Order: sequence, then C-alpha cells, then structure tokens
Amino acid sequence: MIVNENRTNSSKPLQWHPAFFADIQIELEAERIYYVSGPKIPIQVIVTQQLSKEKNLWLRSLTDRIKDKEDMKRLLNEYREKQKNPLYESVMQMIVRANEEKFKEADCMCEALNRIIQDQIEEEIRNSLQAGYDEGYGMGMQQGEHSINSLILCLAKLGRTSDIIKSASDPEYQKSLLKEFGLLQE
Repeated sequence: MIVNENRTNSSKPLQWHPAFFADIQIELEAERIYYVSGPKIPIQVIVTQQLSKEKNLWLRSLTDRIKDKEDMKRLLNEYREKQKNPLYESVMQMIVRANEEKFKEADCMCEALNRIIQDQIEEEIRNSLQAGYDEGYGMGMQQGEHSINSLILCLAKLGRTSDIIKSASDPEYQKSLLKEFGLLQE
C-alpha cells in the first residue's frame, strides 16, 4: 500500500477501523517506509512524498502527480541506461502512462522518450530481421539438403555412381544434374 500524505480530496484525517488495531505492530524500517504486522496480513506503508529524491527516485515516481521536471529527466536518463531490464521497462511504462500529459508538456521529455522509443523500435526491427534471416537460412538449408538427397537417390537408382562422386566435388556439374532432374529451385 502506498500512502500519499498530500490528500487534497478529503479534509478528514485518515481513520482506521478499531478492529484493525488488535495486535498490530508498526515499525519504521527505513526512511518513511513503515511495516505494519499483525495477526492477519502484513502490509507496507510508504509515504512517497517524504522519501529522499536521491535514494528513492523510482519509488517516489510511482504516482500520477510527478511535478518536478528534473525528476522526470533523471528518470529518463536512468531508464536509458537500464532499458533492457524488463522490470525497469514495466515501471517506466506505468510512470509515463500515469503522467502522460506532464511528459508531453515538457518538450525535452518528448524528445528523450522518442529517442528511447526509437532505440527500442530499431532494436526490434534488427531482431526481427535477424530472426527472418535465420528462419530463411534454415529453410534454404533444408530445401538444399532435400534436393541433394533426391539427386543422389535418382542417380543411384540409375546406377550413375560416378555422377554422384563428380557432383560432390564439382558445384557446376551438380547444378547441371539438379536442372536435368528438375530439382533446382531458382
């Protein structure tokens, strides 16, 4: 549970049901991160606005109220270094979606995001091209093997063993034999 102390939609302080206080322990483990444990479900309460910007940039940014452009720039710069990590990618997508208008308002943010997105698109294209090449190469190898095996079987049935041996050492002769038997796919 993440608690934002800057709640503007309510003038009442947060109130808990009395049953919730039975056998509950609240410990401050780290800077504004509270661990609440009891007989039911342990929870973690994080007061995001009071976290250090330097130490907890990513955690502080899990909100739909990012205001500081410098924080946004730091996020983008840090993300650029770690964008191959799927965890960072997921968190960054969540932060950008929650603060889409704020990111669009900052021109430098749009350029930085576009660069990041462009890098990801280019990498996807490279990976797709390589995968296509690998698949095509594999299919070509299979077709080539099938054609050569069929040629060897045809020549063997006709008793032309000398042609089998010659075609193995002479690529041009092999090609002419493949044409002769209709096995060459151009």
